[in-house]
Amino acid sequence: MTQQFDVVIVGGGMVGAVAACALARGGIKVALLETHEPPRSWPGEPADTRVSALTKATQNILEMLDAWPGMVERGVCPYRDMRVWDASGHGELHFDCAGTPFPQLGYLVENRVTVAALWEVLAGLPGAVAVVPAKVVAMTLTESAREIELDDGRRLQAELVIAADGRDSKLRTMAGIGVTGWDYGQTSIVASVTTRQSHRFTAWQR
Repeated sequence: MTQQFDVVIVGGGMVGAVAACALARGGIKVALLETHEPPRSWPGEPADTRVSALTKATQNILEMLDAWPGMVERGVCPYRDMRVWDASGHGELHFDCAGTPFPQLGYLVENRVTVAALWEVLAGLPGAVAVVPAKVVAMTLTESAREIELDDGRRLQAELVIAADGRDSKLRTMAGIGVTGWDYGQTSIVASVTTRQSHRFTAWQR
């Protein structure tokens, strides 16, 4: 049996979850597919090194979707200044909130906080269905519909399929959409650190 939806979204990270919440709130029947349901809390675990700087515009969207209160409850940190400088030169950029009507430029938020709050909202939206676990093995495209086949044999059909399954999107490959990439020849280290002095609500980027 094939389940019918208006939109099927593959990938339940920040992008997929935001799209699912926004569409469902607009009365669109949507299915969000993900390999596993993200945790809603993580007591005793260290900070997530995957962090995003969210602007006021992004905050407005999350507030409209009713996800912001859940994010604040889990923890967000405002940044009022941003300093960016070139390690190999003398160039430097400085942004601050002094010339804006807001007390901060934005917020630094762990990605898992945003995802958890969005999934919490999604669970209460009529017309939204989270399909978990779900692994897409095939996609058929026709002029009138798109059909997704899962590894357990289930089939979902929709007028629109959104590929939100990351940089190495399998859905993009199935759709025959090409991509051009290259190696930057750079390596990075991501870590959480404790500083002797206050961060002064400043985002530093070198």
